[in-house]
Formats: sequence, structure tokens, C-alpha cells
Amino acid sequence: MYINMMYQIFSFILSALILYFIVKKLNFKAYDLKIANHKRSAIISLIVVLVTVIIMAPLVLIFLKFFVIDWLDFNKINNSSMWEIINVIVALLQITPLIIITLLRKESFYSLGITKSNVFKSVLIGFISYIIYFSFMVIMKQYRFPFPSNSVFSLLALVNWFLVAFAEEVLFRGYLQTRLMEWLGNQRGLILTALIFSFSHLFQRILSVDMSLSRALVSCIAIIPFALFMGYLFSKCKNVVATTIFHTLYNFFGNYI
Repeated sequence: MYINMMYQIFSFILSALILYFIVKKLNFKAYDLKIANHKRSAIISLIVVLVTVIIMAPLVLIFLKFFVIDWLDFNKINNSSMWEIINVIVALLQITPLIIITLLRKESFYSLGITKSNVFKSVLIGFISYIIYFSFMVIMKQYRFPFPSNSVFSLLALVNWFLVAFAEEVLFRGYLQTRLMEWLGNQRGLILTALIFSFSHLFQRILSVDMSLSRALVSCIAIIPFALFMGYLFSKCKNVVATTIFHTLYNFFGNYI
């Protein structure tokens, strides 16, 4: 695991360097976030996200695991498919509070990274950045390509990973990182968001995958390089489209290779 993590870090660094020059050539347009009070908005976003990932999401997982699954007779349902559905439900519920608060505070959806601005360039960057990362991982023999003959790709799984990725990117990059970077500065805002994102998976690892606390912590630490790269990618595009595409492909192919 630690060796794979080192290869991932190296691949992310190389990808970020190449991405820097590509984004510079594409000339992404800036737009007004329409956030009146940066500090207040950032603090509110921190409270909303922490309450969501520490209290709301674990409670929903516990309810679904110990009540809904038993009622549906879990033994008759594919384990993987069930948790894919549950993860989508939890992810979509996570963005509900922030959307309500954004509307109540009369902040633009631009401030969530949901915008038509730079959308086509963001789609392009999303795919290009993953191809670059994937290529480095193949070169370093961490990914197998062509794919193993026993790999079974599921459209349902792809849709599942897309919905989860979109919800997480809106919550962490679009909502939280945007406000923290406006308040704390680009570097500190990006790093703090990456740490919160990584350790937000702690309860999910324990409840969904039945990991021990120590294994779950190690797993969360392993997410940090990915989280930093997602933060960097979003900071360049200012659009969740790019990070959602990369995030989707990263999770989808990562589960088959």
C-alpha cells in the first residue's frame, strides 16, 4: 500500500506539472464568485461540512446499514451493488444542506463551482488530466493496460461513481475550498480542504467496509495525495466539471485495475 502511495504521489506531481502548462495555454476565464463576506462565508462552510461529514453522513449510514438493509434482506442482494446505492444516497444527501444555505445566503451557484463558464475546457482538462495520470501509473506498472481479461465494467457502477464524485466535488471543492481559499489564501485553503476531504472518509470506511479504526485512518491518509491534486485541478479550472470527471474515472478504473 505504501509503495503504491509513493507511485501515486509521483504520478500526481508529474501530472500537475504538465497540467500547469496546458491550463496556461487554454486561458481559463475568471468570474465573480459573488461572496459578500469571505470570512463569515468560509466559517459557515466549515461548520456545514464538518457537521455533514461527522454527524449527518455517519447517522445516515448507520440507519441504512442496521435498519434498511435488514428490512430488504441483505443476504439476497449483491453486497457490492447495495453499498454502491447507499454511497450514492449518502453523497447526494450531503450536498442538500449546502445548497439550502447557499440559496438562503443568496450566494451564486458559481460559488459552488457549478457554472457554464469554462465548461468545455473543463471537460477537456478533466479527461486529459486523467489520461496523463493513468499513463504514468501504467508506465510505473501500478495499473495494468490493456485491462485484465477478467475485468467486468458496469454502466451502473460508472453512474454510481459519477454521482458520488459530483456530490463530493460540489461539497468539498466547489463549496468549501472556494470559500477557504478566499479567506485563508490559495495554499492554506487548498491544503485544509484536502485534509478535511480525506478524513471525511473515516466513518464510511468503518461502517461500509468494516475496517478497523487503525486501517481506516491509514486509508484516509492514503487519500491525501489525490485530494491535493483535486484541489489543484479545481483551483485552475474553477469548475467542478473537471474534478468530477477525473474523480469518476479515478474511482471507476481504480476498482477494476
